[in-house]
Amino acid sequence: MPNQINDLLVSALPAMKVFALRLTRDHHNAEDLVQEVAVRALARANLYASGTNFRAWLFTIMRHHHIDQVRRHRSNIPLDDVPPISHPAILPKQDDDASLEELASAMRSLRKDQREVLMLVAAEGYSYEEAAAICGCPTGTIRSRLARARNKLKKSMLNGVN
Repeated sequence: MPNQINDLLVSALPAMKVFALRLTRDHHNAEDLVQEVAVRALARANLYASGTNFRAWLFTIMRHHHIDQVRRHRSNIPLDDVPPISHPAILPKQDDDASLEELASAMRSLRKDQREVLMLVAAEGYSYEEAAAICGCPTGTIRSRLARARNKLKKSMLNGVN
């Protein structure tokens, strides 16, 4: 089981980094969060139910640890800033940069809980039930947050952000 946990953890690291960055809005804090969650997951490997969704288990640990950190250090962790979109080394010939900036701005206009659900379901591919387990709320709440987030994004992209 320990080797299996190690392998699962290594394969989940890229997704953990993305989710941590979305939670913390800071690269250094995200790296610290991923490291802390990895240590906690290894220390509590006996609590993982084999055959269940390992990434969802990790994301639940990450979300709970992040909430604990925010409660302890409210003034130190910015919650509403979306990190700037990194630009590729070679810029594309298309005019996609403007669209990416509009999308980033539209994402910033979403409430934190809506952004979180949008990232879990739309970006990470979790089911509504898995996202509900990670967020600790009913599936219906996930569905309504996601619908509101999608509608607000659509409206923002069509009409110009705020």
